[in-house]
Amino acid sequence: MTTAKLPTFTGWNNHLPLLWLALEQTTGEVIEYGMGDGSTRQLQEYCKKRKLYSYDSSEEWASRFKTKKAQINVVSNWEPIYHTHKNAEVVLIDHSPGEDRHLRLAQWANSKAIIVCHDAQPKPNAGDYRYETVVHLFKYVVRYQPQKTEIDWPTGAMACSNEHDLTKWIGKEFDGICITSY
Repeated sequence: MTTAKLPTFTGWNNHLPLLWLALEQTTGEVIEYGMGDGSTRQLQEYCKKRKLYSYDSSEEWASRFKTKKAQINVVSNWEPIYHTHKNAEVVLIDHSPGEDRHLRLAQWANSKAIIVCHDAQPKPNAGDYRYETVVHLFKYVVRYQPQKTEIDWPTGAMACSNEHDLTKWIGKEFDGICITSY
């Protein structure tokens, strides 16, 4: 497998440690719900020998990441992606509208995938992604979460799977932050 150098993690890309671990543990298809500076180029670099399908609802964002090899798709409905890629092994959920994210996570509950969810910090948080309403559908759930500030939780991420035992990631440290149980 290709091991890319990981950048310093900030709020907009702090899902990368979990995504990197998911990629290292698998070899199959990768799905990206929502393109951005904190994931798309990194996934394109890492997945040179894997199938990567990136989706966004914004033509502007999609056009920023087009390459000859990239599978870039603009969608108005997120629902069909799961049905097209049921055998994907890694899924990143980081799309707009954020209120749809828990529905996509629930969709993948009966798959063999490792699902990485960005913006999965505890409440109160910057958005109402409602992951907590469906996380019980997964046997294995871990979190990468910076410490709470005086006023709020910084952006965090989680990984979920019913197939892969993610608890072996607990205690791994990236930029001074340890992966913990959910």
